[in-house]
Amino acid sequence: MVEPEQTFAIMNEMSMAITKSGEQTPFELANKIQKDGDVYETIYPSSLFSPTGKASNSGVNCIVEELINNTEQYPYTKRFLYKTATKSTDGLYSLPIEIYMPYSHSFNVEEEDYITVACQRPETDEWTDGYVYSRTGEKKYVPLIDENYIKNNMTLLILPADTTAYSTPMSEDEINSHLDKESILLTKSGLPDGLITSNITNSANIDENDVLLSTVAAIRVKDSSWCGAISNKLKLAIYRASGDLEFNSDGSLKPSASCHKPFLIAIGKDQIRNKVWIDGNYLFDDDWDLHEYDQKIFFISEHNIVLKCGTGTAKVTIGYKDGKPSIEAGATASVEASFTGGILRQHNQFTRKSMLSNINNDIGSGLHDGHTIFSYGNVDMVFHYYYTNIL
Repeated sequence: MVEPEQTFAIMNEMSMAITKSGEQTPFELANKIQKDGDVYETIYPSSLFSPTGKASNSGVNCIVEELINNTEQYPYTKRFLYKTATKSTDGLYSLPIEIYMPYSHSFNVEEEDYITVACQRPETDEWTDGYVYSRTGEKKYVPLIDENYIKNNMTLLILPADTTAYSTPMSEDEINSHLDKESILLTKSGLPDGLITSNITNSANIDENDVLLSTVAAIRVKDSSWCGAISNKLKLAIYRASGDLEFNSDGSLKPSASCHKPFLIAIGKDQIRNKVWIDGNYLFDDDWDLHEYDQKIFFISEHNIVLKCGTGTAKVTIGYKDGKPSIEAGATASVEASFTGGILRQHNQFTRKSMLSNINNDIGSGLHDGHTIFSYGNVDMVFHYYYTNIL
């Protein structure tokens, strides 16, 4: 495992190797990102260096030659050069870096005479410094590379490899595993099997013996203000808080609450600029019961740099009346949530009743595949609700 300080040393060494391996090498990498880059406008060592040590183009071959011929200048990267007895350079395949070209579609590489090469700094992702290079070999130091700079100057940014474990959408089989179809056929409420597509005007029809499986079926972020300028994606974490039913020894209600982190997804900055919907059923709550009168949702941006743990407080309501779970508000409880390595960007409260009564209404933000779009500041979301019956 590579330590963070070693990663940043490797990033700096690779920046040097790219720019010392020939005037055209950075431009060739920019061409490759435009051709082969992913939704994050990024290429990776695995697409540059093959496990056999054979490079994918002349510019990459020049980088390999630079590293091999001047190993003393690359004390951290050279550890990745020779991983086998045959002296192949297959170790470069696993370098812990990414190469990102911001606003990649805004530049015609063939017509650009200058390109900037820089690395993310360990203490901030809002700015960095680096060097601008010409096709004829001139080099000039740039003290401030920020959002405005990269928008107007073709730039390659070397970032730490993203090793984050992101959430995956629920498959149809996973969703179906929550649906007891035989029980649903016998239910008194007459609600449809599976996905609810019509407004539920009386949410008490889904009582405490029934459970709602809720997912975030589509999400988009409308501007990149939550991203660091020197980053290729938004790591968006969703937290939710809700009330729990607990009782004292005398049988009276003891209000309590808990907070969970249902999912974490990555959204490329180019996807954000184009307001692309990220579709897929990401689990939000697999048992939204009647007594959970409302929930609070937190939107958190996570970052590569070291951040202090952020916190937020949720005051949520428990549905309880006449000694049993109810659609009516009965008690409140508070919980403090900790957001490790993240920044709290937005938080909102919503009730079970309001969400179910707006399954397919346009409440100001339109519809997505026939379902209501809920707007929370910088984020639009579409929820899916699946009716289950646990009796």
